[in-house]
Amino acid sequence: MDNIKLGEKAGTNLTELDREKWGGLLILGNAPTSTGDGDKVGQIEGIPADEPYGIYGGDNATDNSGTLCYVSIRHGGALIGEGNEINGLTLGGVGSGTTIHHIEVVSNLDDGIECFGGTVNIDHVIVAYQGDDALDIDQNYSGTITNFYIIHGGDTDEGMEIDGPEGSTYTTGKFKFIKGTVRSNDGKGSAADLKSKAQGTIENVAFVGYTTFAKVSASFNTDCTDKKDAYLNAIGGDLVVKGCEFVAATDMYRVYSSSACLPTDYQANLVNAWAANGNTKPAAATKGADVTAFKSWSWTDIKGLIK
Repeated sequence: MDNIKLGEKAGTNLTELDREKWGGLLILGNAPTSTGDGDKVGQIEGIPADEPYGIYGGDNATDNSGTLCYVSIRHGGALIGEGNEINGLTLGGVGSGTTIHHIEVVSNLDDGIECFGGTVNIDHVIVAYQGDDALDIDQNYSGTITNFYIIHGGDTDEGMEIDGPEGSTYTTGKFKFIKGTVRSNDGKGSAADLKSKAQGTIENVAFVGYTTFAKVSASFNTDCTDKKDAYLNAIGGDLVVKGCEFVAATDMYRVYSSSACLPTDYQANLVNAWAANGNTKPAAATKGADVTAFKSWSWTDIKGLIK
């Protein structure tokens, strides 16, 4: 266990490699979420399906789940049942009336922060050394995350994993990720996986230290006709990456598919679609998060891990 004492901001015995010491924090609200065809509510990930307290979602976009600020969530992700991993911070159907800012998630076994639908805005976020994805949004989360800093090692999956609507309800909202730094400290993992009909905007973000940067998913029917996915949204203007820096990248973004149907011209189509968006491949980052927002209170800063 953590040897932190009352009045201290960090203990001395745990490192960024220590995970699964406890569960995590879940907040469930009544804001819109696209969980399935005709469905307005869902059962949150990490809570067994037969437990009614895991229900989230509704019709109230401005739903208020309270205030969460200057909170550091550390060394979590313990399983509460087979296949039920707990994220550091899970937000299910949380509305825009909720106040969330200055949040840190450190060394969680699963995702750092995962939003299942909802409209809540989140400011000043730091996620460090998660086991899966740092920021994961699903079910058409349509809020804004501003000033975020992500750093991870090679046992991480993605810096960002972004999905769109899963059903026919609440399909019009779009996410925004504005002003952030996403960094791999060893070149492993990928910066962002844009998939499953992702729709929204990533703007003024610096991606640093990767060999695989942004991946954009294309899907196909059995006859190789296009099925709606992130690629079609990018071509159609519903998924936008602009003003971002892909530091020392060969390819800023790549189209991928699990299907053999992927046409050879889709990569060029994506590059052309985002060509005028001001994305660059500098030798060093000039944009990114304002890390002064994390000074003195965050574990990541106290341990000297912000680069």
